[in-house]
Amino acid sequence: AGLTLMPGMITSHVHLQTPPGAVLRQDDDVTIRALQLLQLRAYLACGFTSVLDAAISGPTIELIQRHLADGGVGPNFFFLAPFLTPDTGYLGSPDLRGEVFRDLWEPIKLPGDVGRQLAAAKPLGPKGVKVTIEEGIEFSIWPIFDEARLDLIREESAKIGTPIYVHSQTDDAHLAALRMKPHVLVHAGYIRDAPSPEVIAGLKQSGTYVISTAAISLIAGWGLEPTFAGDPWIRQRVPI
Repeated sequence: AGLTLMPGMITSHVHLQTPPGAVLRQDDDVTIRALQLLQLRAYLACGFTSVLDAAISGPTIELIQRHLADGGVGPNFFFLAPFLTPDTGYLGSPDLRGEVFRDLWEPIKLPGDVGRQLAAAKPLGPKGVKVTIEEGIEFSIWPIFDEARLDLIREESAKIGTPIYVHSQTDDAHLAALRMKPHVLVHAGYIRDAPSPEVIAGLKQSGTYVISTAAISLIAGWGLEPTFAGDPWIRQRVPI
């Protein structure tokens, strides 16, 4: 009496690799590992019975899989692997990865790296491969894969039957992504602008899904304001 029964919720873009606030607090490895497992309980307690992690390292995948296999509390755990980004590209250098992402999949330097990483990730059971087409947040500062390398990723992924999920957030990036015939775009993007008719038409024609990560817009906006850390929405979600 007085209660509501509802289906378990699904969140299709999480990052269990990086607990909220870990980068700002400069948490050590032991703290990060403990918080990674604590998040699993938190998602389940909030009603999320399935999560899809969109960028996670091999060691963290294995940590979570062992935890759940041993009876640890948590939701159904799905993930994308490997994480393919150019050398010095988005999360493609040690300074960008920091302590939290230090064991993320190595950036792609040589053509043979693509097939090698796909083969290494396959036994872990990923739902897809994560490919970045990201020049920069607000400013274009990172290299992206050229067309030949994107074609190679598409061909190698098709060989082993791994769907492609693309991190892209602008018209140009989305159009480049759609040429790969991806299963999903993991960001809608467009913090300020609307998608072009070409992008909309391409999505309709290909049947590509889009994950609408709306919270990114809120965080990106507040991140530019010095008072963002005092916002009640942030304080409820991130230990300050």
